[in-house]
Amino acid sequence: MLSAALLTACTLSTMSIPDETSFKLPPMEQNAILIFHAGERKREYSQDELQEMQKAHIGNLGRLFSEKKAPAAGPFAERGEFRGIVILQMPLDKIPAEFEQDPFVKEGLLKITVNSWMMPKGLFAWPQSEEFKMHNYSFVRWLKGPNWTADVSEELSKANVAHVTRNLSQMRDGSACIHGPVGDPTGEWRGLSIFPTDDKAKVEALLAEDPLLKRGHFRVEIKPLMMGAGLFNSLKP
Repeated sequence: MLSAALLTACTLSTMSIPDETSFKLPPMEQNAILIFHAGERKREYSQDELQEMQKAHIGNLGRLFSEKKAPAAGPFAERGEFRGIVILQMPLDKIPAEFEQDPFVKEGLLKITVNSWMMPKGLFAWPQSEEFKMHNYSFVRWLKGPNWTADVSEELSKANVAHVTRNLSQMRDGSACIHGPVGDPTGEWRGLSIFPTDDKAKVEALLAEDPLLKRGHFRVEIKPLMMGAGLFNSLKP
């Protein structure tokens, strides 16, 4: 995740760090992450009704993909408050209208929240194959840790640079699909990563040496997620 302290540097070509080396960020873009949350069942639905609602729900997601608005979407593997996600490439204020006709949203069975999500450009593959296959991923939320601070010391600045360097490397070698900061009005949710595996132990190993996790600046929440295969490109060197 590109941390909040480095977001300011995204408008610059380089960032000065204490040892006087130069740190160059790749071109960035702002996208959005929509989360479907569990809603409330206002009445009982027949199996036929639920099947028709599911068909329309999936159809809406397919439309968004076809219109090049949503490069990826899928459900969480474990039922809970979080039910699914949609990654969107469109203005935040235009997103709610795209889901007004989703029957699950209209009926209140699903609620949606939308947050901005900054990431390097060029990570979405937009596969056009007619053969659709599902793949298992991990959805990782970066949250404020027990030692979180908004004060950027020289030591924290160095840890930030090491954190971003690790994340860029993982996006280049394919061990991570996406790392990027999230805009959250509460300030609690700091970033989001997607890994191309649902093996929690493997994801934890990839995160274990992150300097901002080790110092307690962040903590992470890992959830298994299912989406289509081949949705992401590796970050170009």
